[in-house]
Amino acid sequence: MNTRGNSLHYYKWLITTLLCLSQLVIILPASAAPRFATLGDASENFVRVTNNTTSDQNPAIVRASDGKLWVVWDSDRSGNRDLWYKTSLNSGASWSAATRLTDHQESDLCPSIMETSDGDIWVTWYSNRTGNWDIFYRHTSDSGSNWSSDEQLTTDALWDMEPSITEAADNSIWITWCSYRAGNWEVWARSTSNGGTSWSDPIRITTNNAWDYDPTIMVANDGTFWIVWYSERSGNRDLWYKTSANGVTWSAATRLTTDAGADQNPSVTQTGDSTIWVAWHSNRDGHTDIWYKSTSNGGTTWSGETRYTLFTGNDEAVGLVSMAGNEPGFVWHTDRYGQDDIFFGIRGTHGDLNPPPHVDEHEYSPSPIPLSDDVISIRAKPSDDTSVTGVQLVWSVNSIPYPNRQMYDDGAHGDNLAGDGWYGTQIGPLAADSVVKYQIRVTDSNGNVVVAPVPSTEFQVLGPLVRSANILLVLDAYGADTDWFATYYTAVLQALGRSHDIWDTATRGPIDTETLNQYIDDAVTIWSVPAFGYLCTSEPQTTVMGYLDAGGKLFVTGQDVGDYLAATTLLNDYLHASLVVPNTGMTSLQGVTGDPISNGLTLSVAGGDGADNQWSPDEVDPITPAETVFTYSESAGSPNRGASAESKSQHTAPRVPYHMPLATSMRRVRPPAPDGIVSSGTAALRVHTSDYKIVYFAFGFEGVNSTTDRQTVMSRVLSWLENADPPPTPEATATSTATPVAPTATSTATPVAPTATSTATPVAPTATSTATPVAPTAT
Repeated sequence: MNTRGNSLHYYKWLITTLLCLSQLVIILPASAAPRFATLGDASENFVRVTNNTTSDQNPAIVRASDGKLWVVWDSDRSGNRDLWYKTSLNSGASWSAATRLTDHQESDLCPSIMETSDGDIWVTWYSNRTGNWDIFYRHTSDSGSNWSSDEQLTTDALWDMEPSITEAADNSIWITWCSYRAGNWEVWARSTSNGGTSWSDPIRITTNNAWDYDPTIMVANDGTFWIVWYSERSGNRDLWYKTSANGVTWSAATRLTTDAGADQNPSVTQTGDSTIWVAWHSNRDGHTDIWYKSTSNGGTTWSGETRYTLFTGNDEAVGLVSMAGNEPGFVWHTDRYGQDDIFFGIRGTHGDLNPPPHVDEHEYSPSPIPLSDDVISIRAKPSDDTSVTGVQLVWSVNSIPYPNRQMYDDGAHGDNLAGDGWYGTQIGPLAADSVVKYQIRVTDSNGNVVVAPVPSTEFQVLGPLVRSANILLVLDAYGADTDWFATYYTAVLQALGRSHDIWDTATRGPIDTETLNQYIDDAVTIWSVPAFGYLCTSEPQTTVMGYLDAGGKLFVTGQDVGDYLAATTLLNDYLHASLVVPNTGMTSLQGVTGDPISNGLTLSVAGGDGADNQWSPDEVDPITPAETVFTYSESAGSPNRGASAESKSQHTAPRVPYHMPLATSMRRVRPPAPDGIVSSGTAALRVHTSDYKIVYFAFGFEGVNSTTDRQTVMSRVLSWLENADPPPTPEATATSTATPVAPTATSTATPVAPTATSTATPVAPTATSTATPVAPTAT
């Protein structure tokens, strides 16, 4: 059974525990009438299984033959996402300490757990420890004292994820999962009759033009296989299922839910009275709750759909287990107390008696990093199953706490519109290098108080970027992490003895006109866009065009820049390029004889000591006065790895299941199928007009697979951009006759030290301002 969910504390125990927490308090006034879910005789609140300041998610549950409950989940409490588990000997009323099950530097996700007829406990999950998403499993025969080693079940080049495990009537073990191996997300399965010594060939369970995700498998008391999954084959995310008498031939797919909301991540179990239960989470009410339905006649008829949780936040990834008394038990993860924890409940016994309020959204602006002259607006949108009666900002600066600030929904305190559910307040301006931490304190009409998120949101106030060098390096991953590619640029510039300033979009967001225009005339801007960046959006394009009109010198590089800028003024009229194909699939580049940048060079952008991330290099054609610098080499190149027919505009191809964590950068994006060379084969070009100079690489410089080559190329690019020669005449642009320029020797100049950090005394924030709030600077 694939079981994901949370566990519960008894209500009084939960209140006592939460009252001991400094950041979280639940207050229940004596006058508050208890709230019940749709469970009729529910008399106890849910049991909280985990209480950790990190993220515990995707639980699975099994009740062993000795009555012990096992819950396993994935967590980042160790710094990586590993699997952890707890057990309970009293039907979930209390739980053991958490035990770590896997210990790997990569991610282990979405476990499933079951007990075999001989008493062994098996756990399966998926992991990227091989560099690809594959299915793994392990088992124990002594109740967890010793575990087998991790075994790999799948090895396909495309992704295998979201496994579920069960035992058949003949004692064979079955694992089902979703895979992209056939070019679409489908459900697959394998089985073993000898404890994993050997496995059957993969069996494809579903075949559909849409996609089928996150299967859960169970074998009923009569030996029938049940597989339930969620799919978009109906045009909406609904649950579907198939049955089989032998695991070889399967029924047609039957649609189980039809609501307009998204129903996903199902779990299935059978209780002792032969009732089959299916649970899932759904956003049909505007937030994710746990729902369930059942059948007592093998699926001929089904009960109505019943909502199990009332919380207005996120109750997700439910798992089911058969409990005594012919009732299902539920586990799921929820952020009802500020962070994702695991909760547990039994139908008819536990209910959502008085759920806390929830902070649906919160934000601050300007973001991601306010400047020292900004008034900072902090906003939050809370919700509750009854009503919200108060919202406050809990905040500190440089670890010094300040009095809570009331937040208002009146349109005058940095919130949005009056009465729209967004509450706001404003702080600052604050001194440069101030570190702000904040949480939102919400009170509902029943007196429940929640302070979230856990841990606090943190940001640092920066001073404006002041030019200290004649090179500006813009690291542009649209606000995502840039550390993984930054070093390919900074190391080269340092080796060349070239001091440089850095605008990191991960901390500063899109660059502004005033800052960029500091680097005109005697300076060069290097703009790196590994996949998708702010440069691919309209406002930064206008900023760059203004910079070029004012005399800027720009080296822009990125494998998808041409694709995202196709038919824009920046690409066609400034970079003087037109997009030919968005993915050549080529990884070998040939220099142009006589070109001052590429003469005599042959480069590769695959493997070596480069980033090895060139999955989608563009082909462009130069538009006069542009001249080709590098071309793709058909003979040496090879189609990029992992190409699929999915549109890369989704940034997630193959499209990933709901629980699949997206990469922190765009390195895992899968492109359209490679087209090879269609036209001129141009991979890079340069432009020299009377106003500006540009070098444009339609691939990522970080992918050049040799440190020596990167240094040579960067040295030549900078030399050409910094050369003060007048632009060539139009006649000279057709075919260059320039004498080849030898590579510039590595500079031995002493790097210019960066500007020292300001020693000005930080300005303390005003505790409670009475001045009229100043409107924040637009981002």
